[in-house]
Amino acid sequence: NNTVPPVPFLNLPPSGNDTTDRTPEFSWVIGPDLDGDSITFNFIMDDNETFNAPEVNVTDISSTTYTPISDLDVDTMYFWKVRSYDGYDYSEYTSFWNLTIDSYVAISLPVNSVDFGSITRDVYYNTSDDTPTPFLVQNDGNSLVNITLYATGLFDTAPLPSWYYQCKAGDSTEIGAFNSTFSLTDWTNITGQTSPLELISLLQYQDINDSAEVEIQIKAPVDEGAGFKTSTITFMGNFSE
Repeated sequence: NNTVPPVPFLNLPPSGNDTTDRTPEFSWVIGPDLDGDSITFNFIMDDNETFNAPEVNVTDISSTTYTPISDLDVDTMYFWKVRSYDGYDYSEYTSFWNLTIDSYVAISLPVNSVDFGSITRDVYYNTSDDTPTPFLVQNDGNSLVNITLYATGLFDTAPLPSWYYQCKAGDSTEIGAFNSTFSLTDWTNITGQTSPLELISLLQYQDINDSAEVEIQIKAPVDEGAGFKTSTITFMGNFSE
């Protein structure tokens, strides 16, 4: 006669935990099986404590840990529990624990300035050939973001927005990091603070695919006075899931 295997004890993450990790590791412990059988586990997780339609239901786990193979939804509370199996019978499930996956929005600018040097009036200059290097914006959070920007004026005789000061979204070395269909990939007049420009749509957050270039194009008006010209661009990352 087989003895039903012991019920596991949940270990980590502790119940009520909040995390920004979208693939956290779950762990549990278990006492010895009275029959000395080899034990596997059934891990189940749902965003509803009734577990009526679980997002994750994995059997034949040979270790006492489990890590989801795909990202969990952010700003969602998940409930999870485990039971053991000795090849003959399942134990009862543990009581359930919960954790919440929090969204985290953060961007950075690994390349945060563009310098065109000396220019000639009424001639276009841009960063498309990487001379000079364009801005590089990077998603450092755990969620898809839209990148919005606005700037201060560059030329005294060309108030924003104008075709004398433009930008567009471009691929970095991480091709396909954003949704090009809904991004501005053609030269677009840069705007001021009262009407920010949504430039990049759905920038990814995975480390291998989380950056995009912001190309800049300028042309000094024919009546622009000589001198040092500068503009400050403000970038904003907005949650988009």
